[in-house]
Parts: sequence; structure tokens; C-alpha cells
Amino acid sequence: EWAIHDSTLYLLQSRPITAYVPLPPGMITAPGAQKRLYLDIVVLTQGFGESLSVLGADLWGRMLVLIKGEIMVDAGTEGTIINMDGRQYMNLSGMLRALGMSMIGRIKTYDTPTRKILDSVDFKGEYRPKKLAEPLKGMRWNMLRMGLRLLPSVVRGFVNLEKSLREYELLSAGDLERCRALIGQEMPFDEMQEALLALFQNQLRSVGAIAAPMVARPRLARLFRDDAEARDLLVALEMDLPGNPTAEMGRRMFELASFEELQATEDGDAFEAKIRARSYSADFMTAYDFYMDRFGCRGIKEIDIATPRAYEDLPAFFDQLRAIAVGNDAIAAAERRRIEAHERLFEIARARGKEKTVRKLANTVRSAAGYREAPKFFFIHVVDLLRRRALILAEHLVVAGRMDDPQQVFDLTPVQIGQAERDAGFDVRAAIERNLSTRHHIDRVKDWPRVIDSRGRIPRPPLSSTQDGLVGDAIAPGTVRGRAKVLHAPYEKPLEEGEILVTRASDPGWTPIFINAAGVVLEVGGPLQHGAIIAREYGLPCVSGLDGVTDLIKDGQWIEVDGSNGVVRILDEAA
Repeated sequence: EWAIHDSTLYLLQSRPITAYVPLPPGMITAPGAQKRLYLDIVVLTQGFGESLSVLGADLWGRMLVLIKGEIMVDAGTEGTIINMDGRQYMNLSGMLRALGMSMIGRIKTYDTPTRKILDSVDFKGEYRPKKLAEPLKGMRWNMLRMGLRLLPSVVRGFVNLEKSLREYELLSAGDLERCRALIGQEMPFDEMQEALLALFQNQLRSVGAIAAPMVARPRLARLFRDDAEARDLLVALEMDLPGNPTAEMGRRMFELASFEELQATEDGDAFEAKIRARSYSADFMTAYDFYMDRFGCRGIKEIDIATPRAYEDLPAFFDQLRAIAVGNDAIAAAERRRIEAHERLFEIARARGKEKTVRKLANTVRSAAGYREAPKFFFIHVVDLLRRRALILAEHLVVAGRMDDPQQVFDLTPVQIGQAERDAGFDVRAAIERNLSTRHHIDRVKDWPRVIDSRGRIPRPPLSSTQDGLVGDAIAPGTVRGRAKVLHAPYEKPLEEGEILVTRASDPGWTPIFINAAGVVLEVGGPLQHGAIIAREYGLPCVSGLDGVTDLIKDGQWIEVDGSNGVVRILDEAA
């Protein structure tokens, strides 16, 4: 703070700028140099702001490159993806220079706040690099080659969708068994990671059938573009989708929660004791074993290998089950609404003489759209298997006196873990200290911006509002009124039946919470964000793309969510 008096400049006081978001030093450009613009991938796609662990960031970064290696080029600030200090960014400037504004335009479609931010940016001057970085040369041809590699799987999906999906399910089940067999082999950790990721990549090359609903959706939309009722009914096609592992997880949790013996269990400790003793009924234990075998790998922030899984904290899993309102069978209600919506949609199609076409396209969406989540679910299994292996190795390192706590294994990279296995003289503590030395300055940041430039400027979207309410993205149709339950973290407080969930975003670990919700309001994410997908699966009216709404709406306020028009209204409680 400063003042000028009689032409003399006085420094009054100084203190740290606590509002500044500290980017990793390697991402900062010098004053006057060409600036870069970054998009935070973790915030935008996964719905949480905390940084990933060292091991988790490395593994997730490798996965991104395997999925879209021709677009996600991991080459530091010269690439299109930047993986530093547990944060992962898309280098929009590099992407602009390599692929042009068309790719930026595709990113704008993610959600309304992202579009508003990018619309306000001077890409042609301020953020467009003058030269194309060496790692990005030939990206267009690389993308074409990627498309050609996927083409056979895509064609099989169009020619015989059901057969293609059956083949994928068999391949996925077989590859998962191969992953589990690999974990038991004597192999350094870094080599094992690459072997497991190779099997994951096999999934990506074999699930081309998911292209079929991507073509069917716009065709259906064109058929009913002049009918608002039909447009809402089309969303019901994606309620309770077969093949969606996240939706299936919710159904299986509801099944477990519905057992009377579970409801009669006193608390989480008693639940854990009964599970260990296998003293529940045979029916319950069969359902529990199936759940843990298929979904025990999941949890909050599940993409990070450092995050505990469901089977590791049974009292917490019990609390999640008990939080489900079993008297309100939201899943069965969603199925009824889907059937009713389909019947009405086909009535409208019949009146237009388009019933046969609509049924064929609807069947394509119903059959294959849920499989979009399947490759990531396979990856979560890989993460869990590597977590188990890492913790076994960590115990050996602790016993050998080379590490103080097993959890510190997540502060190492895969290569460093492999080095520790091969070389008894490798200094594990020194490696951990080096890895964490650049992270301490970012620990205090909990609310990372979705877009930031290389000088620390954060462009933010204005919150759109009219006399009618707050305007966002229409995600799932329907209108509902209820009290808002604002959650900044899952399970920080119970979401009671009939309340409307208001949160920044969610990942699959939030699924049980949605079972109780009457509607959903999200700050971050378009139609393909996890929260949006689950809202549609359960038929919950949902609006997204309302930046800052968790600060604007207060816990307990009455609100109305109009998911058909993308509007959220704060109501007068007396009215």
C-alpha cells in the first residue's frame, strides 16, 4: 500500500497477496513475453479442486495421453497438456497454434461458463504463439491416423451394434482378469504400470460402438427440433442406461441399503465387524461380495491412486448406505418415468409417420450410450490394482527403514518406485522431498480456476441472470421445487429426501447422494460431466454451468430447478 505526498512516494505497508493463484514456476512467462492460456482439466472434467498426488498425477497423465495422444501431447509448456505439481492443464495456446480455432470452438461447447470465458479471450493476438512448437508439428496428420486406427471398431458398431457390444464386454472381462493376474507377478512397479495401461489402451481401440449413439442423437434432435415436449422426452432415452457402470453401482448400493439387516445394524463399526465375521445372511453377503468385486475400486476422487477405496473404509461405506432413502425408490421411479416418456415419444413419432425411424435410433442410443463410461471404469480398476501393489511395496520400504509411512509411496513417481525396488541404495526420502518441494506453495489453494493465463490472470464468466432467474445449461428436463442442500464435499452433511443438491461438480463417488436428491444444480460441467450423466440416469431435473452458484444459493433456501429451460429460481419462502 502506498501514497504520494509532496512528490514523494511513501511505502505504507506490504504483505503477501493471498488472492494470487500460484502457478508452477515452469508455467509462468516473463513480463512482456508471449502469454499462454491454460484450461484446468481436473476441475473441468473430474469435479474436484484438490491437487492430485505425485503418483496419481503421473498415472492420470499417462491415461490422458493414451486416450488422446494425438491431441494431448505431454511435452511441458511446448505440448498441449501440462502435468505439473498435481495439476493438469490443457495448453490452449499450443492447441490453437497446432489445430486452429475449430478445436477451441469444440472446447467452448463443454459448458456455458467455459464458452463465455473463451469468447472473452483475444486468441488471435494475446495468446496465439508466433511459432509452432516442435512437439506439435504434424498433429493434424496424427489425428487422422488415430481416426483410421479406430475406424474398424466404429464400422463394426454401425454394422452390428449388439454383436459389437457383446464382443467388447467379453474383451473387457478378459482384459480385467489379465490385469489381476499381472498384479501377482514379480515385476517392477513401473513396468507393471505400463503393462496394465497397455491393456487399458486395448479397451479404447475396441469400444467404437459408442460412436453409433453419437450419430443417432443429432438425428433424433433434428426430427423433433420444432417440438419442445419431444426434446424433453429424448433426454429420457438416457435414463437408467444399460452398460453404464456408474448407474449400475447406484442400483447395487440401493440393493444393499434395502436389506433390513443392514438397516438394523447399529453403526459402521458393527457393520465392519459383521462383514469380517461374515455373519450377515447368505443373500446379503452374496450381494456385498458382488459389489466389492465390481465396484469396491471406486470412491471419492477415484482417479487419484492415493485415495482410499470403498473396501478400505467399511464404516464410511456403511454411512453411505444408510444415507440412502430406501423408502423412496428413485431408481424404480426413474425406470417408470423412462417407460412413460418413451411411450409418449413414440406416440408423437407415430403421429408424424416417423415411428419406425425413431424406434431404431432410440434403440441405438439406449443400447450403446452407457458404454461411454466403460473404458474409464476399466481404468479405475487399473488404478485400484496398482494402489494395492504400491501399498504392499510401501510396507516393505517402511520395514526396511527407507520410508516413514506407507502413504508416502504416493509421493513417488512410478519410475522412482521401480528404482527403489531394483536398487536398495536408492534414497527414497530424498526423492519424496524433491517431489514435494515445489508443491507447498499450492497447498492452500482449494478453489482452482478453470482458466488461467501464464501471468496469473483469471478470466471469469459473468453469472447470467434475468428477471426469470439464473440461466445455465439445461441438462435434464423437468421442474422441481425444494430446499437447497449446498455441498462443498460429499457427505459433509446429509442430503435429505426431497432436497435439491447444489454443488460445484461431482465424480462417481457422489452417486449415492443423487438417489436422495429431488434435483441437481452444478457449477461446472456440460452434459457429459459425471453429475449430469447421473442426474439424467435418475430422471432428476438438472441445471449446470452456473459459475459461483454455491456461494449465491444458501443452504436451506427454497429454489426451483427448471431443467428443461436451464433456469434456477431462488424463491420467496413465504410464497
